[in-house]
Amino acid sequence: MSGANSISEALELQNQLTQMLSSAGLVLRKWASNCNELLNSIDSDMRLSTTSLNIDNDDTVKTLDNQFHLFGFSDASEKAYAAAIYCRSVSDTGKINVQLITAKTRVAPLKPVSLPRLELCGALLLVKLMDFTCKALNYPVSQAQFYTDSTIVLSWVGSHASRWKTFVANRVAKIQTLSSATQWHHISGNANPADLATRDSSVPSLKDSVPEERYCTFQSTIVPNHLPDGNDLLHKFSSLSKLKRVISYCLRFVNNCKNSKGKTIGFLKTNELNNAMYVLIKLVQTIEFNNEINALKRNQPLSSRSKILSLNPFLDHSNILRGGGGRLRHANLAYGHKHPILLPKRHILTDLIIRHYHEILFHACTQLVQSCIQEQYWIIGARDVIRHLIRKCVKCCKVKASIINQMMSDLPSSHISPAPAFMRCGVDYEMLVLFKLKSLKVVVPNPLKHT
Repeated sequence: MSGANSISEALELQNQLTQMLSSAGLVLRKWASNCNELLNSIDSDMRLSTTSLNIDNDDTVKTLDNQFHLFGFSDASEKAYAAAIYCRSVSDTGKINVQLITAKTRVAPLKPVSLPRLELCGALLLVKLMDFTCKALNYPVSQAQFYTDSTIVLSWVGSHASRWKTFVANRVAKIQTLSSATQWHHISGNANPADLATRDSSVPSLKDSVPEERYCTFQSTIVPNHLPDGNDLLHKFSSLSKLKRVISYCLRFVNNCKNSKGKTIGFLKTNELNNAMYVLIKLVQTIEFNNEINALKRNQPLSSRSKILSLNPFLDHSNILRGGGGRLRHANLAYGHKHPILLPKRHILTDLIIRHYHEILFHACTQLVQSCIQEQYWIIGARDVIRHLIRKCVKCCKVKASIINQMMSDLPSSHISPAPAFMRCGVDYEMLVLFKLKSLKVVVPNPLKHT
């Protein structure tokens, strides 16, 4: 807020202030004055209102918009990865304004790194920058929105960090700490404003590329929220039996709420535990074999790249994905043995099933565990994952630990030096000592031995 003794001085002050801040890329808006002549010299879109300000009264002027939202964008290339944060504000009159708040760029490491991992580094840079910005603006991070053009990063962020290797797991865990999976969205690469900071750009191209003007364009390319895949619940349990019992009680609670007259009480029944297991299996199959399930529901052939194409999969009456059974269709075997339930190789539910069978079989070997599991389930690459989990079993490691052999002392020279026969002779005085303790007779060898 400022003033002048005359209109000409006020105009000169306004021009100097506007030019000084414009040189830094800052545009002053919402000008207000008690002089109509001064307001008429300013463009209408730069003025707060068309009427003059009454200084005699206690009039107040809002310089900030009523609503504003923060949007973050990340992108990466082989040379660098970057993050940019934009503020979308809405004025009292409904006018929308989008401005760049802050941006940061990092050069890609000299050691070659895959592009998805660089995209993940850009996402981590974005959440850190957003956390710093939200603290400075006193804005809740939970209301911020994040955008990336990498579907692999969205898959990593939407899954539990323990599923991935160390490099990815550490960064995903940090991203999930500062944000949630529902805040992440997809945006096309051409509409991503952070793309400009990851490649070489000349000054003329920068003048032609104004990301703020593309806002209405890339807003239509945003896909629905990338919801979590439900693995967070499974990662809270280390026992398959406990997991089934918890799910069974949850399903019983839902059924009792729907059927108030015929409530189920008491101990869990076998059918309730089986239903809970089927619910877990369908959840996992929907996540891991979603394309195959959709194709089977539409009576379409599976993709040639499908991992379960050779198993001739089909959906049973409960919409559970099962294997075709090979040539055992007419064998006198149980239905689950002929048509086992298909499970992915890398999943927390698969690990829980393997550990469960390994424990109930008293820590059996890989071959026995695999044979028993295949009576109900068919795990993709079962032998490798079973062997991997058995090697991590603490009890098995203790039992199979190698025995430490005592190092023998050196033989005396008299035992290894050549000499005539009977050059050195000795007499063994070892004998048994008998003594009686109450009614128990004990035989103890004599420790004295003379050579």
